[in-house]
Amino acid sequence: MRNKVKVTPAMKRLLTNARFEVLPTPSVEDKVLEFVPKDVPVTVTASTAKGLDTTLGLAERLAAAGYRSVPHVAARMVSGKSELIDLVARIDAAGIDAIFVPAGDQTPPAGDCAGAVDLLADLATIDHSFRHIGVTGYPESHPSISDDVTIQSMWDKRKYATHVISNMTFDASLVQNWVKRMRDRGIHLPLLLG
Repeated sequence: MRNKVKVTPAMKRLLTNARFEVLPTPSVEDKVLEFVPKDVPVTVTASTAKGLDTTLGLAERLAAAGYRSVPHVAARMVSGKSELIDLVARIDAAGIDAIFVPAGDQTPPAGDCAGAVDLLADLATIDHSFRHIGVTGYPESHPSISDDVTIQSMWDKRKYATHVISNMTFDASLVQNWVKRMRDRGIHLPLLLG
């Protein structure tokens, strides 16, 4: 006999607002079209090996197929403000109203942006139609950035972002402590937990 899981209102809310994140691989588009309902937002990661063009191409095709697609625009992959202007125009032309801005892993950076806050500051000076701008959060320590720096970074990004998206974690007490630290520091952006 199988045990039934009681779905609480909080679980239902979390599952209703779930997102599906994909890597821009050659076969992923077909799999998304076959298995992911169109009412589930699909985020497309930015890979230094594949470049932003691959990320945006998949995001554009998914948007054209009726998905709410959210491309990752990794700050360290953008060569400068002129490229950012072109990227914004391309994303706007696809009817995409949401982006996620991590710093990214490009080493060294392709341009002037050492991190997400640099790109977000430039983005604030460009006309765009983004209603949703997500930034990173790290309930578990980042492998190369101290916890104090990641919390400070969220503080710096709060004036540009509409929400924080955490990396994946399975430790509820760790998340609770992290959220408390954020809120104690005055970071009150909505939070999407990974």
